[in-house]
Amino acid sequence: MNKKRAIGITAVLCTALLIAAGTLAWFTDAKKTENIITMGNVRIDLTEPEWKAPTGVVPGGVYPKDPTVTNTGKNSAYVRIRLTHDEGLSDAQMDDIEQALEIQKDWVKSEDGCYYYQAVLPVGQSTPALFTELSIPETWGNEIVDKTFTVNVQAEAVQSDHFTPHRTESVIDGWGDTHVEPYPGE
Repeated sequence: MNKKRAIGITAVLCTALLIAAGTLAWFTDAKKTENIITMGNVRIDLTEPEWKAPTGVVPGGVYPKDPTVTNTGKNSAYVRIRLTHDEGLSDAQMDDIEQALEIQKDWVKSEDGCYYYQAVLPVGQSTPALFTELSIPETWGNEIVDKTFTVNVQAEAVQSDHFTPHRTESVIDGWGDTHVEPYPGE
């Protein structure tokens, strides 16, 4: 009899537990949402529409060169340009070339050697050219005869949202320790 009674009590408890669980399930609810997040990107193109690699360059020669940056990404950006040279020029000769450049409005050269565009570059827009011509110093003589050299122009960009460039008296003159990485796929 005790065995039957224990089985009966267990059956009643199991039934009560199932009823309680079923009732609890009826009074609960669950929803699922998907939050799809699409990241933006910063992409730029650097063009020099007027540049034609000159031959027979002479001291005092002036050649069209107009580095322009276009924002082809999905986010507005800050832009900077760095000029470098290959082994065909000494640092002093590169300094001569840079001193002769007529840097256009809205560009400022910083102590780090970069030229900073002084405005945010919106998506689909282009900067004015950094300069419009490259002049070979008239003072250059035979030390440059038969040499070939390259003036490299490198543009970099960083998103403007949630980024604050370094400013001195309202002039953008640096990006702090920001490391610029190439866009994946380039």
